[in-house]
Amino acid sequence: MSARRDLLPPGLIEELKRLQDNVAPVPFAEVLPYVTEQCPVLGTCLQSIDPVPLAAASLSQVHGAVLADGTRVVLKLQRPGITETIEADIAILKRIAVQIERHFPELALYNPTGMVREFEEQIRRELDFVRDGQNADRLRENMRGIEGIRVPRVYWHLSGPRILVMERIDGVRADDREALRRLGIAGREVAEHGLAAYAKQLFEDGFYHADPHPGNLFVTPAGDLVFLDFGIMGVLRPEKRHAFIALLTGFVERDVDAIVHAMDTIGIAIPQGQTDHLKDELFLLVTQYRDLAIRQFDLGSLLGDGAELLRSNGIRFPSSLMRLLVVLMMVIDLGRTLDPGFRFTEQIEPYLRNAARRDLLSTEQAISSIRKVRDAAADTVALPGAIGAVARRFSRDPIEIDLVNDDFHRIQVMLDAAGDKILIGLVTAAIVIGSSLVLGRAAITLPGWITTIAGICYLGAVVIGFFAIYHVLRHGP
Repeated sequence: MSARRDLLPPGLIEELKRLQDNVAPVPFAEVLPYVTEQCPVLGTCLQSIDPVPLAAASLSQVHGAVLADGTRVVLKLQRPGITETIEADIAILKRIAVQIERHFPELALYNPTGMVREFEEQIRRELDFVRDGQNADRLRENMRGIEGIRVPRVYWHLSGPRILVMERIDGVRADDREALRRLGIAGREVAEHGLAAYAKQLFEDGFYHADPHPGNLFVTPAGDLVFLDFGIMGVLRPEKRHAFIALLTGFVERDVDAIVHAMDTIGIAIPQGQTDHLKDELFLLVTQYRDLAIRQFDLGSLLGDGAELLRSNGIRFPSSLMRLLVVLMMVIDLGRTLDPGFRFTEQIEPYLRNAARRDLLSTEQAISSIRKVRDAAADTVALPGAIGAVARRFSRDPIEIDLVNDDFHRIQVMLDAAGDKILIGLVTAAIVIGSSLVLGRAAITLPGWITTIAGICYLGAVVIGFFAIYHVLRHGP
């Protein structure tokens, strides 16, 4: 939550950042059994272990050690009982999230239950140190060849589900500007290296370090940026990666149509009939930034304002996109921390152009295009056969169409009622006319009892007529 500037006020964010790597450690004796699980005879594996942790966070703590061959390493050891604590916390969070959505409907847009569910998935992955190590290996391979970037090596013969033994790389936190100044390190270079690393992760690999808070990023005395803690990694499928590149390009170029199209591709559901209104508001937003010079333009602020605009219009972000935007904001914040004059937009534009060009000419895109053409061709070839089959069905078998709809039943009821009223009206009119004819001749030729019956019928018809008029006026036709 210390990274969710879109949800929490700055003061609370600063307090939560203290929990990134500054939590009270547990006594070394309580975590030592995790080491002996992997190496029952410590002397055969390790020369020494420092009982005082180098850092302690909410799930684990890190101790310095020396392997039997003299290699300096760090031991990442899981906190005892943390699994039970997390299970209890998740149960509490789920109940809180449900109550928030029930009693504060205006907060439902933030999807509290979805946030808790995502947190649950992430925290369970973080508890598996084997997965953590595998992520480190994959990221290290992907970052090979990126200047100024290092990912520690994992020593698998001593690692397990609750202990991870990794290469020790000394350095200072990436946000410690004073320490960087003492080391004579130019923050701009480190920021540029970090941007290059994330551009490759996001725009090429689709596998990225999703928790880049300063406690997980070190800078060595040589100026290299070191990635640490690989429990939370993000994955971007190719089609989502292309859409994300298009979305960022739309914001950089302040292109409303491109932004809305990319949102649709990513899976941001815009309510029916609201697209034009959203485009108007996006246009007003990007217009505020359009006249700014590239050195003044702040993509981070624009993305934040864009996210707030979508929330105000009742449009919910997919959790995967929100995680991407949070990572991007953290990278921008880190760049500013390392170099207050760092121009993120100016730096990211070449990467976006290269990524768009690479995607357009990539083998993957070519294969996708060929597949679409093949499918379209197959559908075209099959079309005459399908039409022929339908024609044969019409000529051979009767076609039955079943319509089941409440509206048809209501129409039938209304027609029946109208028919009844017409019938009553016709019968009443016939009685009135017939009675009038009888009464007109009564004085000349007809007996008295017939005249009496005719009079009664006439009065009855008049009563029915008045009742029908009253019913129509009161209840409608």
